Amino acid sequence: MKKLLFVVLLMIILASVTGIGVYRFNMTPLEVASKDRNAVDGVFTISRVLYESSEVDDKYIIIYTNPRGNVCNVLLEQSWKGYSVVDFNGEMACDNSIIPVGMHFGWYRREEGWVGSGVVYSDAVDKIIIDGEEANIIESDNLTLWYLYGERELDETNTQILSADGSELIQ
Repeated sequence: MKKLLFVVLLMIILASVTGIGVYRFNMTPLEVASKDRNAVDGVFTISRVLYESSEVDDKYIIIYTNPRGNVCNVLLEQSWKGYSVVDFNGEMACDNSIIPVGMHFGWYRREEGWVGSGVVYSDAVDKIIIDGEEANIIESDNLTLWYLYGERELDETNTQILSADGSELIQ
């Protein structure tokens, strides 16, 4: 009788774990990010998606506006269980006439990795190079956005904002 009870309990536990795994595995990155506890009724609530990246190195980024109309991002990672949120990041105004580029950096997993993103406010900006790596610049919904992420040390102060002729816009 005890063996039967043990086997039944073990089967229930395995079925539950498998069901949760299958449920999460079938969710899109946007569904996972929208249901995360940090995205519910807060600064990181997703109001309007501006950009969804394709998966690179099991990472996926979504850049969006929150209920305040500011730009934020969420970095997700794919594993055998499906997508999971690595980091919600930023809150940046959609327009600014004072600076050419808005930047926000965040670190995750005790600084094992980082993600940076922002808004390009000036049409003069052609490239953004952060610690030797060129950021991805994209157009979306009448906004120019940028993002970059990695898993190494980052010197975010080693940043170049370049115009089309290669001159630095900020020194």
